[in-house]
Amino acid sequence: MVGMLSYIASLSRQLHDSQTQVANLQDQLRIARQQQCDQPYPWQSNTHYPATVESSGGTRSYTVRTPASYTADQRYPLIIVLDGMDGSPSRAELESGLSALPALTVYPEALLGRHGLTAWQGAPYSPEGVNDVQFIDDMLTALAKDYCIDTDRTYIVGMSNGAGLATMVTCDLGERIAGMTGISGAYYVQCPHALSSGSRLLFIHSRDDQTIPLSGSQARRLPDIYQLADSYGQSAGCQSPTTTRGGRDKKFSWSNCRHGQRIELIETRQQPHGWLRITDRSPTAERVLVRRTTSAVVWDFFTAP
Repeated sequence: MVGMLSYIASLSRQLHDSQTQVANLQDQLRIARQQQCDQPYPWQSNTHYPATVESSGGTRSYTVRTPASYTADQRYPLIIVLDGMDGSPSRAELESGLSALPALTVYPEALLGRHGLTAWQGAPYSPEGVNDVQFIDDMLTALAKDYCIDTDRTYIVGMSNGAGLATMVTCDLGERIAGMTGISGAYYVQCPHALSSGSRLLFIHSRDDQTIPLSGSQARRLPDIYQLADSYGQSAGCQSPTTTRGGRDKKFSWSNCRHGQRIELIETRQQPHGWLRITDRSPTAERVLVRRTTSAVVWDFFTAP
């Protein structure tokens, strides 16, 4: 009798293990089907494709860069990259290094602002009456028709005035944006409501930034960057931030947030305002410290489990 019960228990465990394996295989198949593109497009890898869309401000321009690993039958993450005032798509690509990532990168073009320089919505010098959040929304709709995009992995990265717009886009189009990085950000407009579930915000700023001070400016209505990040952390119900140091950089991390949000601030030093270079050093399995590029830090933040 005891032997029979033991045999039945063994069969039960085997059945449970088999059911678990089947469930795992079904999940893998579901993910593979989600990533497969049913309508391949004839785009080539490692290539720039200029495009336009009708939106706020008229005919708006942007450039799509396919990754080196691109194949037309697979879905890819999408990264929108916004340069600062008086910037350009070509400068944003050159300075950010984001085109090296395994994702479609998109470089929108800003319109001329009040000082005759290109600028994005939200700043005192931005073009009057232009809704750049609407432009990004319309551009995302057009991109989803023209490219195989993983819509659950759409990210936005901005520098200075571009970082300000990136936070506005993440705030207003939260269901379309999975993560945001602001570098040397000029955040004239803050989000009036909580972040969407699972949103990721990374702020990177230099203590030696004389253009947009890390401590903010009351006269210019610019927030203290740490207080800004902390306000998002508090709104998302995160735990108090932990602090880590590496090289000249200091990182604050807000985690265990209410709806899976994740927020980080990296303070660096000895760099002026602009597309910053991070000296983040992470230990390998052999405990060797390896210097990583800013684009790698951004990518790891977006894609980490």
